[in-house]
Amino acid sequence: MQDERLSEHFMLSEFTKSATAKAKGIDNSPTLVHKNTLKHTANYLLEPLRKLYNAKYNSVNSYKGKLVKEVIIRITSGYRSAKLNKAILNSSKTSEHCIGAAVDIDVVVRFFDGTSETIPFTEVYQDIKKWVRNGNLSVNQCIQEQSGDAKWVHVSHHPSGKTCDKREFLIYKNGRYYRDNS
Repeated sequence: MQDERLSEHFMLSEFTKSATAKAKGIDNSPTLVHKNTLKHTANYLLEPLRKLYNAKYNSVNSYKGKLVKEVIIRITSGYRSAKLNKAILNSSKTSEHCIGAAVDIDVVVRFFDGTSETIPFTEVYQDIKKWVRNGNLSVNQCIQEQSGDAKWVHVSHHPSGKTCDKREFLIYKNGRYYRDNS
């Protein structure tokens, strides 16, 4: 599959890479409809989120006392074909990953000295919640997830646009979901 730019900072390969798909020989190529949803997710969820993070740290110009060059969003799980989704343990049959509307992410600060640091997932979740509540970002769902030692933030944007977003916040810890109304 040839790589394709979906937005200014995101490539198709970032959304489709999967260690599980590779290990099990599963084709994780999106359909044209799913690819269009991935473009929407990249342009209307991830690009605004990246812009908010860069504005946050450009205004103070440092994170933990180090000079910030840029903040990037790293997709740890993006699009999942139906076959791949079925192969992933505990994955929901109605996962928004299967239509290209959801991503699991890490937010990484890159410093001018060439080093980088991942922002803690709890901080990323709180930042997203604050930006949604302030009207700076729209999400369908944002989940602070932890399973054993693995930690990530799941975030989605409705393919029909922000007027359809539920703005739902959840915390998932070791097999249980908790609604976050705080």
